[in-house]
Parts: sequence; C-alpha cells; structure tokens
Amino acid sequence: MKNILFIEDEKEYGEIVSSYLARKNFNIFLTFSGKKALGQLKKNSFDLIILDLGLPDTDGLKLCQEIRKTKNLPILILTAKDEVETKVSGFNLGADDYLVKPTSLKELVLRIKRLLKRNTKAGFRSSIFRFDQIKFDTFSGILTSNSKSIKLTKKEKSVLEYLLLNKGQVLTRMEIMDHVWGSDIDPFSRTLNMVISSLRKKLKKLRPKKFIQSVHGLGYRLETYEPHQ
Repeated sequence: MKNILFIEDEKEYGEIVSSYLARKNFNIFLTFSGKKALGQLKKNSFDLIILDLGLPDTDGLKLCQEIRKTKNLPILILTAKDEVETKVSGFNLGADDYLVKPTSLKELVLRIKRLLKRNTKAGFRSSIFRFDQIKFDTFSGILTSNSKSIKLTKKEKSVLEYLLLNKGQVLTRMEIMDHVWGSDIDPFSRTLNMVISSLRKKLKKLRPKKFIQSVHGLGYRLETYEPHQ
C-alpha cells in the first residue's frame, strides 16, 4: 500500500478525498498546514504528495519548492487556483502534475497511479549521477564540472535524468514525452526538440562532447565517453 501525504487546508474536502483514496487502497496521511506537513515528512516515508496551494500558514508554492530541495518523490498540486502563471510556477518549482478543483476523484486516482508508475519505472535510488567529469544533482537540477555550474529547468532535468537512467538505449520521442509530460502534451509539439537543444548547449559548456545523440526516425540516445563513476 502506497503512502500519500495529503496537504489540504479545507478539513471537510480533505476528509472526503482521503476517504475515497483509502477505498482505492492508498494509505493517506492528511494534514492541514505546511508546518505539520514538514513534520510528517521528517517522521514518515511517502511515495507521493498531494499539495493544496491555499494553506493557512505558508505559501503552497514555496512549500513545494522547499520539499523538492530534499525529497525526490512525485508532487501533485490540487488547488482551486487555475491561473496559467500559477501552473507554470508550480511546475518550475518542482511539481509533477497539477489538477484544478473541483476535479473528478476518478481522474485524481488515475493521475496518482500514473505518477507512481512513472516514479517506479525511473527507479530513483540516488540523487547524483556522475559521467565524463560531470556531476548531476537531480534534487537541485545543477550540473557541475571543474568548478563550473549550470542550472537546468525542471523539464531539462527530467529529460536528462530519464536519458541517464536509460544510458546507451534509444528512447523514442513518445517514451520521453510520456515520461516527462504525460498525456498533457501534443505528440506533434516541438517542445521536446527545444528542451533537447537547450540541454545540449548547457552540457557543451561543461564538456565539448555530444552526449545526446539523435537517432533518425526513432528518438534520442545518451552516450557517455568515460567509465561511470
């Protein structure tokens, strides 16, 4: 049974959702403030976080950012705030998915299962990758080599991490987009192309090698040139 930390300021709504999720075989820890949520994270191990943004004691986006600094687990924002700017901020600060209230509880369960499946596939065992004298911290999204550091965006971080977890293997465009964006992206979008291009430029600033290779008609493959450390 997966442990879910549910951070929600509306008690009645929180209890309704928690009861429904419990019937779907999730173990729910419901808390009503950011302070209590951080306390729960210190005491217990969780597989996923559902986070409301309208908390009484802290800004939900700041809490999301704070959690992401130390926890490498899925964060699903569930809030009444549907402004585009807020959604963008949520994703940039570490959220993996975003749902606007009121939402179908069936859809919520589907989103939770998708995030858990994605996290399991990735097999996150360490927050640090080292390759070709580059250190990649997946928590902070920072690449470091010879005292030079470059910050990746959230999507760049996710794409690079997925490529590294499948180093040497060809990943199709659809595999990468499904892993990073889920069903929320148009399969014909050029967003992935732009992220790959940006990643290549940032990696090249650290090491003059083409790590991310295009495989014509298929997708992309990441190759390293020195033994993994």
